[in-house]
Amino acid sequence: MLAAAALLALAATPALGSFSANLAFRSPTIEERGIHNPEPSLFSRRAGGYEGKVSFPYGVASGDPLPNGIILWTHAEPAEETEQRVELEWQISTSEDSFDSPVASGVVSTSNAIDYSVKVDADGLEPWNTYYYRFVSQVDNTVASPVGRFRTTPAEGAQVDEELKFAVYSCSNLPWGFFHAFGNPARKDSVHYAVHLGDYIYEARGDGEGKSYGNGTALGRVPQPNKEIVTLEDYRLRYKSYRADADLQLAHAKNAWIIVWDDHEVADNSYISGTADSNNTEAGAIEGIFFNERKAHAVRAWWEWQPTRQVQSDDFGRIWREFHFGNLLDLIMIDTRNYERAITDVYYNTEEVKAMSQWANRTMIGDKQEAWLNETIAASSATWRVLGNQVIFASLNTSTDLNYDAWDGYQANRARVIEAITESHKENTIILTGDTHANWVSDIPAYNTAGDHTYDPATGEGSIAVELGGTAVSSPSSYGRNKNDTYYKSHAEQLVASNDVLQYAEGQLRGYFELRLTQQQAIAEYFGILNIEKADDPSELSLANFTIAAGENRLSRPVSGGKVNGGALQQAAEEKDGKKDGHRGKPRADEKEKEWN
Repeated sequence: MLAAAALLALAATPALGSFSANLAFRSPTIEERGIHNPEPSLFSRRAGGYEGKVSFPYGVASGDPLPNGIILWTHAEPAEETEQRVELEWQISTSEDSFDSPVASGVVSTSNAIDYSVKVDADGLEPWNTYYYRFVSQVDNTVASPVGRFRTTPAEGAQVDEELKFAVYSCSNLPWGFFHAFGNPARKDSVHYAVHLGDYIYEARGDGEGKSYGNGTALGRVPQPNKEIVTLEDYRLRYKSYRADADLQLAHAKNAWIIVWDDHEVADNSYISGTADSNNTEAGAIEGIFFNERKAHAVRAWWEWQPTRQVQSDDFGRIWREFHFGNLLDLIMIDTRNYERAITDVYYNTEEVKAMSQWANRTMIGDKQEAWLNETIAASSATWRVLGNQVIFASLNTSTDLNYDAWDGYQANRARVIEAITESHKENTIILTGDTHANWVSDIPAYNTAGDHTYDPATGEGSIAVELGGTAVSSPSSYGRNKNDTYYKSHAEQLVASNDVLQYAEGQLRGYFELRLTQQQAIAEYFGILNIEKADDPSELSLANFTIAAGENRLSRPVSGGKVNGGALQQAAEEKDGKKDGHRGKPRADEKEKEWN
């Protein structure tokens, strides 16, 4: 009888998983432990597993797909605060409806030391295959997370004759509106993967008071904590506010994501040693926290909450990495913000940064990342090379001057990237861009260190690559807020008329674009969300379609077939004006205000 009771007690005790299997306990970079989280408490290591109820209020996510592997993520919330470890089993199946015979599984532990995040690096999978996954409580196997789906990548170098499809996002700001742009590709089931180019969260308060960026009160979208975030707990709470969004959860569950950060994952206009409002001086400390400490908190929380894989590096905060999709695509994700970017335009120093913008030693990405990028471009043998980049690469006059927070502030570094493309004779390069809360589509000529170039806007002759810049998921337009249709149209027309490489501009609607790649061509379709302030209306408009033929290195003419459903094409603006002013011309001098790009 006693033996039977002991067996029953043993059966009710959850099997203990591994803390080491949970990547959230580790540092983002394998050899650098500067932001390695404190170890799980001695109690949680020695005590048995938590036997209470758990829930999954933030859904599931997958990311950084490989031919044989994937990162799986969830957040297991215990019913009450506990020092005990929370035990889960992760399961991968080829069936959405049955996990009786998983193709891969394991038991993993989490704890309050990492706010109950779970990240698993699952391997042993088949290339270019669709899988489903979930997490299950070790205490009660009827308690399971939502089911997620992902697709592994084609084997490296394998012939890919199918179409690769990506949704491309940037600048998702909770208080400004609903995330319909995230949910729509999932509802349409129109892509294989998602790419987020940064500004996944924003650091400011969001109730319209004080130094707010947006007012989410009426929409029930005030992010927590409602202040400018600086501590690790602040950043964790902010991710919780964002990941509670239903459309963001849907998008993460439907497809694997490939993610990099921009500035607002740390703070506005961040660079290597500061931001627009913080640095490592007493005057630049916020709540007594210097910038380096704040950045470590931001990176730690980003690592816990995003389905990203460790990179092999001894560098603090390295996230630049590459992905191979057979012989069709090499996706190269770079960090133009937080690695080793020299001081940027932080609003009060614009003239000083402008004076430095052509300096040869001024860097956007740092020497080590630049060397890696050059080597990666040179070694690439796929049909297409796509650079996942944060800020505008083309030289564009966007207001009354150039944007010195973009590559125009680092012109010699941009020229060296172009040299890496041209000297390695690489065709079919596409640059993806976010940051500016507007749509920009440009041919990229061979800029020199002063930003000068030779290019024919009518034919695209002189272009060596194409830049696809996407608008924000919800952050407000850099053209200005609450303007009428005529204003937005006129502003777009003025921009394309004043910039010879800029073939399309649009800044009225929030949205995203889908990128579809074959061996013969790349097609980018831009979508605008009609109303981000209505929770139950995700209606969207197809704004424009751009084709890039393999081997052409420029947008196919007529650009977007000569037709768009919003914004302005350069060809149409030229026909309207009867002339072309050139890319150094000055657009209308509208009032210049601080924009949180």
